[in-house]
Amino acid sequence: FGDNAQTIALQLCQKNLVTLIATDGHNKKYRPPKLAEAYALLDEQMGGSYSQQLKNNVSQLISNKIFND
Repeated sequence: FGDNAQTIALQLCQKNLVTLIATDGHNKKYRPPKLAEAYALLDEQMGGSYSQQLKNNVSQLISNKIFND
């Protein structure tokens, strides 16, 4: 949670170790999913093509398709 988790997550992205972004979504009132904010930060830090690839990976997962490396 917080800045430390965000820093580590960005480091993982920079090392190309992230396949997709997701949320646990336990409680939308007290811990709402902030996926739009996460993707906006990725656009800023990593570029739009990186965040788009992560979104594509989510679509592939939902469609039960195999990820291509």
